[in-house]
Amino acid sequence: QAANNADSLFRDHWRQNVVEMIRAGVPETRLVNPADGLSLQYMTAMEQPNNPVPSPDRSAVMLPLSDPATFQTYEFEKSHASYPVFVDPYGDVTRSAVFGASKRWLGGVHQNAANTATAVPASSPRMPRRTLNFPQTGASMGAGWPYRYATLQDDLDFGEDGNANHLGTGVTRTGRYNWAWVLQRPTQGNRLITNMTVVVYDQRAYNFARPEDEIAYPFSLLVPPAGGLVPNQVRIFYNPNDPVEPQPVPAVRPGQWVMDGTIATMTAAPNLGVPVRSANFYRVTAVTEEATVPYPSVVLDLQTPMKLAPGVTQDPTNPINYPTLATGIAGQGKLYILRGVAEVFERRPLTTDDAPVVR
Repeated sequence: QAANNADSLFRDHWRQNVVEMIRAGVPETRLVNPADGLSLQYMTAMEQPNNPVPSPDRSAVMLPLSDPATFQTYEFEKSHASYPVFVDPYGDVTRSAVFGASKRWLGGVHQNAANTATAVPASSPRMPRRTLNFPQTGASMGAGWPYRYATLQDDLDFGEDGNANHLGTGVTRTGRYNWAWVLQRPTQGNRLITNMTVVVYDQRAYNFARPEDEIAYPFSLLVPPAGGLVPNQVRIFYNPNDPVEPQPVPAVRPGQWVMDGTIATMTAAPNLGVPVRSANFYRVTAVTEEATVPYPSVVLDLQTPMKLAPGVTQDPTNPINYPTLATGIAGQGKLYILRGVAEVFERRPLTTDDAPVVR
């Protein structure tokens, strides 16, 4: 029910602020220009997450693949997938100035050795997080809107007498389920076709966040000693004592969801120069702890095989490049552990022919 509500709400936002604008003759470049009053945060971030440049909390994190003067992508860029964007009004309003980097970037802060929330260094890219803005009113969501727009409102709070509890003149709601959307254009050059995934959280706190709620771990696919590849097993590495980006022991268990949110550029043939922009979720079926040198690691069995990153081709002679640049602890693969994710729903794409969902 939460996922259906999330799907309908976002399609309504897309129709009003993208489809109707295009049909009214508004150039699509206005929707991605952050200096324009009709721009949408998620449209801009899919194209260039650092806009406006530089970001107030992270500078030069992403490769500048868009021309900031005209907001027209290069020809090479047009043929590949866009940056994925975590559209998360609920998580955005939760993160105050202390978590500024985490407000704009998923897992953008970590707990350092001094037990202080610190921004993740720019050398370790993260998936951009954005909220919803409403160009028709010229404003972003106020403090109360994320709760109303990204929370299931049907779970009323009842007392022991069977009657709904009240706060003032209103009925109280538990707010147990809330959600975020993951958006990504399958082709950067086509701004009007966007894939959408709904991520439903269970009991995610409102106006409260901790660094350990979102952690990105380096990972690689599991390559047995005899060679070959196990596409539904990954090894994640962690080092609580890393002076730059410490990772605690992974809090993951069977049944939990993890996300491959790798943002990198391939550096080996046959995918040399191809951008890797993954936004794929996997359910964990088993967890095995290891004592790997130089750092400990955990092997995760996944319910489904890992997917190729958009635009990446598999090299049979060098399968470690499947599906991302994940070559062990030095790799750029990033596997996110997001606390509280209850279920993930892939929805049909957003297009200019989008119509209300009929059920």
